[in-house]
Amino acid sequence: MEDIVESALEKSTSPCSEERACLVSTDAFLPPECAVVGCGSVGIDWLRHADAAHIDIALGGKPTLESMDDLPDTQIRVSKAAPDDRSSRIESHDFGQALDIPFDQLDIVAVVLRLDEPELAYLAASVCRSLEDDQTVFAVPAIPENGLSEASTVAFTALVDAAGTTVPYDLGRIRDSFADAFSDESQQEVLDTTGSVMIDWVEDVFEALRDPLTVPLNCADAHALLQDGGVSLLYRGWGCRDNLPDVLLQDAAAHRVCDGNRSSADGGFGFLRFGEPFTLREFEAVEQHAESVFRPEGVDSEQWLMSGQSSLALGDNCWLAFLLTGIDAKSLPFLQDRCAK
Repeated sequence: MEDIVESALEKSTSPCSEERACLVSTDAFLPPECAVVGCGSVGIDWLRHADAAHIDIALGGKPTLESMDDLPDTQIRVSKAAPDDRSSRIESHDFGQALDIPFDQLDIVAVVLRLDEPELAYLAASVCRSLEDDQTVFAVPAIPENGLSEASTVAFTALVDAAGTTVPYDLGRIRDSFADAFSDESQQEVLDTTGSVMIDWVEDVFEALRDPLTVPLNCADAHALLQDGGVSLLYRGWGCRDNLPDVLLQDAAAHRVCDGNRSSADGGFGFLRFGEPFTLREFEAVEQHAESVFRPEGVDSEQWLMSGQSSLALGDNCWLAFLLTGIDAKSLPFLQDRCAK
């Protein structure tokens, strides 16, 4: 652990400390302001998995908001679900009016939803479009197990176009990947697991871009990557010091949240959380193995990022979240048949 800390101290004088300023609107010494927008009843319900280190925003129609308990303090009410992109638009002024801080001080925004209706995707896309170019926004839609209808496919495409990065969670893939976590494999249990895994990853991204890390991140490169990540695939896995790095990467591949052709990826963003006993050599072994497994030829180093954070509670254990950006949307199984027509 000592050599990881020493390396981190050396890197703390690198340009990363200055680059972090690009994520902050008003004061380079303040951390980025982060927010999660729960869109629709399921997305709002998933906010209960979130911690208090960021702003939670509930977005939905009047019937949805009035029927739910334990809503976050910040709510954005829309008059009704809109069937198309044009009529779903939310003006940035209206979105900002609901917030307790100036709208332009939101630096990183994640929009989470279950895409069971096209209207919700258009609503989420409208939130993404309401943000400025220097604000980082990513959409995290859960895809129904039976795939998307033609109308929902069009709505998903609109969401991808509006968001900087879109990370789909295929509920069918979640059911398979996390089968050992289910007691009865009910639809509600799959949704609960999806929400928990989804919010965990969102908060990992917030932490990587906001907090001091044991293994620092090039913040400017990470910001640029997520601003233009397109469709992205997420891999999550657990391991321990006794079986690094192979078993960790195998577990991450087994617990992917969506299938797709990863050979088309144009970038990668990895975050490793590890226990105090870990050494820099062990971190580098994971980093190098992840590169050999996931990194396609021709991906620039500025587009391939890896950082890490130590945690006393993990001991000899660790877990990895790795995001592959720039995936060809036609390789997504829930869109494949629709795109082929």
